Amino acid sequence: MERVEGVHGDADQIARHRTLLRFYAPFHRPSVVDDAIASMRSSTDSGQQRTTPGGQSPGSPNEAS
Repeated sequence: MERVEGVHGDADQIARHRTLLRFYAPFHRPSVVDDAIASMRSSTDSGQQRTTPGGQSPGSPNEAS
């Protein structure tokens, strides 16, 4: 956030209002939304598998085509 000096808001505001999360959030539990925001705020890849807001891995067999 130092690079843009907060011009577009803090990380939470950017995640909630300037990403596709704003469209998906109303359809998911608050804990799922909070996890998505935490993932976006992370500056490193923790090695955890990324999942969609529904909790499935992208491209998983259960995902609708």
